[in-house]
Amino acid sequence: MKPIVEFQKINKFYGSAQACKDITFTIQDQTIHALVGENGAGKSTLMKIFAGLERADSGQIFLKGSAYKPESAKDAFKYRIGFVQQHFLLADNRNVIDHLILNWPYKSLLRPASTNELLKKVELFSAKFNWHINLKTKIRDLSVGEQQRIEIIKALLTDPEIIIFDEPTAVLAPGEILDFLKFLKDLKAEGKTVILISHKLNEIKNVADAVTVLRHGQSILTRDVSEMSVADMAESMIGQKLGSLVTNANIKKENRELFKIGDIGLIVEKNEILGVAGIEGHGQSQLIEKVLATVQKNKISYGDIAEDRIKFNLFPGLNLVEHMTLRHPKHLTKHGFIQQAKAVATTRDLVKAWDVRPHDHLIAVDKLSGGNQQKFVVGRELFHDPDFILAAHPTRGVDLGAQQMIHSALVARKDAGKSVMLVSSDLDEILNLSDVFIILNKNQIYGPFFKKQLSEIEIGQFMTDSHPEQKNFRLGSVGTGTLT
Repeated sequence: MKPIVEFQKINKFYGSAQACKDITFTIQDQTIHALVGENGAGKSTLMKIFAGLERADSGQIFLKGSAYKPESAKDAFKYRIGFVQQHFLLADNRNVIDHLILNWPYKSLLRPASTNELLKKVELFSAKFNWHINLKTKIRDLSVGEQQRIEIIKALLTDPEIIIFDEPTAVLAPGEILDFLKFLKDLKAEGKTVILISHKLNEIKNVADAVTVLRHGQSILTRDVSEMSVADMAESMIGQKLGSLVTNANIKKENRELFKIGDIGLIVEKNEILGVAGIEGHGQSQLIEKVLATVQKNKISYGDIAEDRIKFNLFPGLNLVEHMTLRHPKHLTKHGFIQQAKAVATTRDLVKAWDVRPHDHLIAVDKLSGGNQQKFVVGRELFHDPDFILAAHPTRGVDLGAQQMIHSALVARKDAGKSVMLVSSDLDEILNLSDVFIILNKNQIYGPFFKKQLSEIEIGQFMTDSHPEQKNFRLGSVGTGTLT
């Protein structure tokens, strides 16, 4: 093996906050190199610099031994570098095929057959992952998981030599994750170099050759994955041993109905976490709409941790104090006027309590990393101690420490008598946290099931219409607009 990419003392500032501090490490050719670290550790910033989306303030990058200083994403494309970002770059008003044509590098008026070539490539990738994509669907009508699939296909269409994946499995179902990890290995076998940013350390242990750990913007170590356990990687990321989730099993559970969605027959109980499992795009969005409409109709106080924080929870350009004030006017305004001192103090406390980095209450929310945006959203939605919490993929894209913090907060709310609906494509998250759970498949609801009532294999059968008793457990439907 020989080096293909070398980072030497990369520094990047955003105002007074330093995102990258003398980051130095080497990536070997034709390997899968994992990049791990807590939210805000500098992973995505470093990769944006490499992909030409940001510029380093100092330091050097060498590509195949030659100095490499991209001025734009076009420069990275010329060097055959692809990037699947955590936050999607998709045109909401375009349908899938139009969007892919816009990003197809070989389109030409002189080569009308090039679109046919594009369609063949899309079919090839769809078959590899068993993805069913309606090319006529508008991007804005796709689920988050389906949008990520489009981003992945868009990057692969350019036939990159080096490809960066930023949290690529965060919105994939268990079976899809296995197929995707196999595909990463296939890319390596074809001579590609893969850079994988992920918080899922078991996946890294399974697929990566080497790992670099970043902490507080600095490169802590680079080592062969075979030399490190999952626990070793976790401790290197956070700088201490990882604790375990503590739940109070002695609290008496009183199953009392908080509300019921009549046309589905779904009952949400107090003092309970109701899990919603299933492959994304099978009715999750429709169920969430029904649940929130019912909660609002019954005037139940609620927290809404949305499946797409950028689309539903945040306003790019507004700072954290402004977000808190807009979300909680009853607590932070008086007689129609903002209580500025109270709003600032409240936001400062939240930023500190949830370790939102940097600890700057006046920072624009779009300047935060994805994981820190998520911590802020969760803290803001739990601030008023709501009776019902809708938590859709609450730990997507966050590090292990933040996952524990969010899980503990949801369990604590449940133990205090509140209701939590946990929507997640992470089966472990559903099984570990939920008291009862339902399964969505093609807009149909199956269940509810109690913890340990089904094996993971049986849950997978319900997700894929192959369980022998599937019909006996059908609860209801959340619509007919299946996105396939």
